[in-house]
Amino acid sequence: MDRQISDTPNDEERSEENVENINLSPPVLEKISIYDVFSESQHKWILFYISVTVIILPFSDTVYLPAIHTIAIDLNTTDALVNLTISLYLLFVGISSLIWGVVSDRWGRNITMRIGLVLFLLSSILCIFATNIVMLSVLRIFQGSSISVTMVVGQGIIADIYPAEQRGWATGIFFIPVLLGVVLGPTVGGILTFYLSWRSTFTFQAILTFVILIIYIFTIPETQQYKVMIKTVDKKIIERDEILEPKLYNPFLPLKYLTNLSIIPYILSASTGFASIIINQCLLAIILAEPPHNYNEIEIGVSNIPLSIGEIIGCVLGGYFADKGDKLFKNHRLENRLVPGTLCFMLIPIGLYIYGWTFQLTPYVSIPIISATAVAFGQAVYRPAVYSYLTIKEQQNSAVISSANNSLNFIFAAIGLSISVPLINIINIGPFFTIIAYINILAIIFTFKQIIVVEHKYQPL
Repeated sequence: MDRQISDTPNDEERSEENVENINLSPPVLEKISIYDVFSESQHKWILFYISVTVIILPFSDTVYLPAIHTIAIDLNTTDALVNLTISLYLLFVGISSLIWGVVSDRWGRNITMRIGLVLFLLSSILCIFATNIVMLSVLRIFQGSSISVTMVVGQGIIADIYPAEQRGWATGIFFIPVLLGVVLGPTVGGILTFYLSWRSTFTFQAILTFVILIIYIFTIPETQQYKVMIKTVDKKIIERDEILEPKLYNPFLPLKYLTNLSIIPYILSASTGFASIIINQCLLAIILAEPPHNYNEIEIGVSNIPLSIGEIIGCVLGGYFADKGDKLFKNHRLENRLVPGTLCFMLIPIGLYIYGWTFQLTPYVSIPIISATAVAFGQAVYRPAVYSYLTIKEQQNSAVISSANNSLNFIFAAIGLSISVPLINIINIGPFFTIIAYINILAIIFTFKQIIVVEHKYQPL
């Protein structure tokens, strides 16, 4: 009898088919958060180095504060016009921030940062050879327009690599070198001007920028979340559906955030606080250089050290308390991270009032410096809370919303600084700082009101 041929596969054939099916099935990719693509050591290095990079911005702002009178004599101009170069620098830091934020979100962090640093390097070299106040003013505009890239891209990078619960701390760390630059600027600038010349301050800026740029090019990877997600092919990104492909926005679209009533109170108060400390520091340099104090460049630089110490301590505490804010209330809400900084903000108007009237009524320097340090501490605690709040609220447009905040911060500082000397000449220093104190009080009232309004939204019916 012939053996019956069956179409049914035997066990050996089934086993081979199963192996083939397994080999043909797509591999199961490991799931990973976009915030965990880079290792912990990479996170630390990136945070450290973008913080080092952003130090150039405040350093360039304050480096020739002790030399204002010296520059005026050398260029045959007035202290007020030299002071105006600082205002122009700050103003164009604010205006250009709008552009860098859009460019960074669209084309990536690295190319944006490198272009900005190269432009700043070139303008710093040209500043060395400035022959009159007009030339110096124009070059300072180019410096401000280019170096704002460090602040905007730096905050975008933090939003790229740190999740919400760690962002306040990371932002606080980011701002430590920013504030260190504020103290290093007058200190280094005073020494360079005293022993060499005010032009040497721009030589130092050029060398510092060149070194930072070279290291940045070779060590910092691209962190923009969309670009990182595209390159990460061996793992599945958990937040894949939340990360949108970047598009080119109108450069002034970030200004839409300044009409958002849920955001504007925080940006306004951050801007008035920032402007206050900039005005404090610049006027401190001018006042101490005049009778009855007659401080030299080195003494003026050293006098700024307490302010920066207050700012550094404030930034560390502000970042810590911002991340712990959710635990302060039963209702877990993003606005909780703003509460500790908002309370500390009240040190600003108090310090401003004491600063102005002490300088007007007494020849002593110690009390104004202590009060200015209180102002520095108050705004430093508040700053990490606001910056982290904004980037968490608008994660996919983190650089854009940061640029809107930076823009108003620096524009307020530029306007305040440009009108400060003329106003003081008219109404004196005590009334001037009283007005600035009241402006900060109004700003913080609006902030408290907004926090209370949001709190009611979270109350159960």
